[in-house]
Amino acid sequence: MNCLESRCIERSALLETLAKALPDGSIRFNSKLVSIHKKAGSPFTTLELADGASITAKIVIGCEGVHSVVARWIGLETAKPSGRVAFRGMATFPEGHHTIEEKMVIIMGKGVRAGFIPCTDKQIYWFITRKLQPEDADVSCDPETLRCAALEAVRDFPEPIGEFIKCSSADTFSFADLKMRWFWPWEWDKKAKGRGSVTLVGDALHPMMPDLGQGACSALEDAVVLARCLSASNINAEDINWGEEEERKIEECFKKYAEARKWRVLGMTGGAFLAGNVMDGYSSFLRLVREWFWLPVISMSYIPYFAASDCGTLPLQSTPAHSHAHKL
Repeated sequence: MNCLESRCIERSALLETLAKALPDGSIRFNSKLVSIHKKAGSPFTTLELADGASITAKIVIGCEGVHSVVARWIGLETAKPSGRVAFRGMATFPEGHHTIEEKMVIIMGKGVRAGFIPCTDKQIYWFITRKLQPEDADVSCDPETLRCAALEAVRDFPEPIGEFIKCSSADTFSFADLKMRWFWPWEWDKKAKGRGSVTLVGDALHPMMPDLGQGACSALEDAVVLARCLSASNINAEDINWGEEEERKIEECFKKYAEARKWRVLGMTGGAFLAGNVMDGYSSFLRLVREWFWLPVISMSYIPYFAASDCGTLPLQSTPAHSHAHKL
């Protein structure tokens, strides 16, 4: 079996790299979307922002995460709690750490799992997942409260996971009630394409469990496939005579995009849900499955199977069809 590399990248570094590839002024920061509406018969969509500004758009691609306003306007159901939570953080060691050269490490317990992976030669990303508990309702966003809760979750685990939690700066801590949105195949066909000239990518469309490490990867895949579909349409988004015919063509592009992503997304969503529940080992039965079947038989090929997908390449040149789409 071919071994696939696991690499951890800080989200801020990824976003900065992607932003640098765009022309100046392409991104409007600190612009929270409040509502979206469209007049009957109009090919344009209006976005209302928290600062009082509004944007009239020909094409809207919602990528504002699991609590997407655009997804709600399209008519998708609210993402459902998975019954699991996650603690995450980044430990920094200015002089390096003796585990920094190691590959990803995962520690499994009874109903809780922890792991860590080097991000740089001085930073280590760590995570903890476990079943949602009644006391989680009292867990606030206060970093020290999160630190104490994370340490309590792994109190029976060996070092260095506890050391990493203690050495993490407060601004790297996060706590999330993990949510997902499951589509049956026939539901995907109706809903995933979006509504008119409005569609979705990433967690706004298909939030999934983090257990395959494919969440952000799947969003990038969505973007590549969608860009390719828009480029192939040869639609001029700068056309001043933009009307119903152009909107119909965009809707057809979005339909092709959804069709291209269908089985890949459904497979990852279901696969991540299965992997997370088995590896966390909430019950004696799941731990039995994990120790005697999942780890020795399936795990070595399961994650590489999902990670090895190739979504193709971006169009060589930017076209007007997607140059004026609004990123949310």
